[in-house]
Amino acid sequence: MLTETMERDQLRAERHGEWQEQPDYSEPPLAINGDAQKFDFREDDHDYYSQPGNLFRMFSPEEKQRLFENPARALGPASKEVRDRHVANCTTR
Repeated sequence: MLTETMERDQLRAERHGEWQEQPDYSEPPLAINGDAQKFDFREDDHDYYSQPGNLFRMFSPEEKQRLFENPARALGPASKEVRDRHVANCTTR
């Protein structure tokens, strides 16, 4: 189980982009009718926003309201810093 300090350090590292790929620690290729390695999803995945944006625009006003209310309820007891960071993640792209 992670201690509170370890969890805070992990969140800080993720928030500030400090996690780096470490290919030296990757698993060796597996022989499966040839070699296979870990798939790098970033290689051909450059657009994370069009598909969810298109889905959102299809929502009715009531569906959009429910979508907004759900995280608002969940974030209610969170600190102001966490709520502000969530809003920034949802609005800056």
